[in-house]
Amino acid sequence: MPPTSIDGTDISGATIDGTEVSEITVDGDVVFSASQTLNVLAFHDNSGGLFLKQYSNGSYSDIRSYTGTGVSTFNKLSIDTSQEKVVGAFSSNSAQIFDINQSNETTSDSTGGSTYVVDISPDMTEMIVLGDAADAHVFDMSDYSVKTTFSSDNSSVSNSSEATYSPDGSQIAITAGGTTEIIETTNYTQEQQISNGDLRVRWKPDGSELAVGSNPVEIYDTSTWNSLGTLSNTTQPDGLAYSKDGNLIGVADDSENNFQIYDAGTYSQQDSISKSGGMLSVAFSPDNNHVAFGGRTGSVYIHEVDTVNGTLGNQVQTYSVADRPYDMRFQ
Repeated sequence: MPPTSIDGTDISGATIDGTEVSEITVDGDVVFSASQTLNVLAFHDNSGGLFLKQYSNGSYSDIRSYTGTGVSTFNKLSIDTSQEKVVGAFSSNSAQIFDINQSNETTSDSTGGSTYVVDISPDMTEMIVLGDAADAHVFDMSDYSVKTTFSSDNSSVSNSSEATYSPDGSQIAITAGGTTEIIETTNYTQEQQISNGDLRVRWKPDGSELAVGSNPVEIYDTSTWNSLGTLSNTTQPDGLAYSKDGNLIGVADDSENNFQIYDAGTYSQQDSISKSGGMLSVAFSPDNNHVAFGGRTGSVYIHEVDTVNGTLGNQVQTYSVADRPYDMRFQ
């Protein structure tokens, strides 16, 4: 990420002769960019707490936290690409939307049953919510009205299930009960079904592959839906994520009590780190410099990561929350 200061002077809102500038270069190197990546990390505990952190000047600081959500179980998270809204799926029959710039919940949507899974489309126009209701619900993000509902073959949706939009928003992958269902988002009908998938599912950032959480994690070519290979030593991948550059796959394994990094080209393990208690969630920062993962002990760890060589670096920061962080998202 480009620096935001020169000789200690803040240039994050740089102007020249009163005119705002979008970029400053010195000897050909960008020293300021108005479009620089901001690392915002959202994670939760299993007691209704939501925590937002932002990286600046070598450490993560609090943006906002919500500890009075009024529910006991926080199942899944999604954060929009403008870093303005965070959506959480709760066991209390609702998906709740939080505005990062406000200190309380913005609104909530009900699906008629416990909610387990949420995701926001890449263009931020809609979100999908799944739970134990009969149908999947798609909500319009402009007014949070129901845009459509559709039946999913995955009737065994639980808090271990997943639904996620493809990078171009044309498909949704839903995993539950041992199968993965691919839904096209024009008419919300099934396009493909894979006889695999118990836990997390993640698209490669360029959309060319889909990693399906199972024993072991299996990678599929999204043009043919043929298997490309598996990630060894992944028996219960509760957390699964690609680095933003697509070079690495991170796996937080509940049964192995460790966090593992795999090369996304060869599917070979590159590095791992053991922690007490099972690992449940993982996310890579947008600038590819950090990876965060959390586990059953309520600890969240943030480490430096080299996405070229696939190695973990120094621990940047740790947090302790009241209960298990089942999900986390970087944006």
